[in-house]
Amino acid sequence: MRRAILTIAAVVLAAGTVPAVTHGKTICVDADAAGANNGTNWADAYKFLQDALTDANSSEKPVEIRVAQGVHKPDRSAAEPNGTGDREATFRLISGVTLKGGYAGFGQTDPNAHDINLYQTILSGDLLGDDNDVGGSGIWTGFSGDCYHVVTASGTDQSAMMESFVVTRGSAMSLESEPYPFDPNKCGGGMFISNGSATIKNCTFTRNVACYGGGMYALLSNPVLLDCSFSDNVSYPTKADSFGGGMVNDQTSGRLEGCRFERNTTRGSGGGMMNYNGSNPMVANCTFIANWADGTGGGMYNDASNPTFLNCTFRENSAGFGGGAIVSGGSSPRITNCVISGNSGAHMGGGILLLICGGEPVISDCIIRGNRAWQGGGICESSGAGGASVHLRINRCVIAGNRAEGYGGGISCGSWTGIIEGSIITGNTAWGGAGIYSYSFDLELRSCTFSGNIAKEPGGGAYQGWPATLRDSILWGDIPKEIYTGSNPAEVVY
Repeated sequence: MRRAILTIAAVVLAAGTVPAVTHGKTICVDADAAGANNGTNWADAYKFLQDALTDANSSEKPVEIRVAQGVHKPDRSAAEPNGTGDREATFRLISGVTLKGGYAGFGQTDPNAHDINLYQTILSGDLLGDDNDVGGSGIWTGFSGDCYHVVTASGTDQSAMMESFVVTRGSAMSLESEPYPFDPNKCGGGMFISNGSATIKNCTFTRNVACYGGGMYALLSNPVLLDCSFSDNVSYPTKADSFGGGMVNDQTSGRLEGCRFERNTTRGSGGGMMNYNGSNPMVANCTFIANWADGTGGGMYNDASNPTFLNCTFRENSAGFGGGAIVSGGSSPRITNCVISGNSGAHMGGGILLLICGGEPVISDCIIRGNRAWQGGGICESSGAGGASVHLRINRCVIAGNRAEGYGGGISCGSWTGIIEGSIITGNTAWGGAGIYSYSFDLELRSCTFSGNIAKEPGGGAYQGWPATLRDSILWGDIPKEIYTGSNPAEVVY
């Protein structure tokens, strides 16, 4: 039997008909390549990224696609070199395929030289080439003809990788349509991820627009984002019922590390990021700067979600309610070792707003300083119409230099039951309740220090409102009688 097999193999080899075994490979893409355009090297690179993705999809994995500097649009291919103008066109990520930009490419001394700044590789949804920035307005014209999603990942795993690209000019919206009901083509102008995952590294999502999630929308997924940037993305610029200027997580967990959200805007909620509908991402070493929401949550908005924020910075974000961050609707986030500074809320919660929460948020080892609002310059809790109470823990935080035009310079708390422990509340200002203003029935202050809080209203210095239990706390630099202005003094336990 063995001799028969060898004989058959010899005949087949002699005939040259044995199919070649396909191994993982590298595919090159460069619009300037002048060779065979089969992707085998830089001289023979594919001119169009869509052709490389088609090749990779049918190849043995893993595959790496290297893309040279320049602009690449999803409706272009060798069959349609001038584009189709089809708004459904998109670059689809593939499990086992790494898509990597930032290469020097054909004609350069070292075509494999990789520098994401020097050899910028742009994935653009501006199919018609008619997008124009409107000076100083933060918006642009021509986006009605842009593709719905520049990049998509559906049903993929984390081996679907994208690295070193600028993703721009996606438009998941129509000015003629209302945002509801849910439609994927209204979600994620830059990228839409659904029912799977992807690994995104060193990518910039900028100037994308959508009803929901201008930069990215992740649905029922677990993406990993490393060292990515979301800037100048917009969530539905003409409607208030929109959210997530930079990114939306919908029933999504995953991980973000070293990412930056800057100058993203929404007419609704979550200028930088929106987590809702049971989304629990890990967000570590990320920065939220100068994001804006006309409604709620300038930097970030959480609704019925329990994200974890570790070593993050929320700075100079603004909103009507909750300038830096807003936690709403039964959310129990963990915010640890973060800096929340210079944020503003026109109404409540300059730094953090806890609204109709009913959850158990924990804020630990954070610096909350220099924020401002009409009520609750640093932190504001309000039960709102829903009446649900907050069970809040604040541990070892510094709440300093915050300002409220009305009440609660450092903290304003409503119907919560909470414990503030080991914290320093200093240098805050307000009309009343400069350090803390409380109309809560069950608030306990453990080992806290109050100093230098200044109120305009007589008796409104360190603490004002319903009685609180103070254990081992120090009011230094504030008049002791200002602890409480009601009919009963606060209970001080030593």
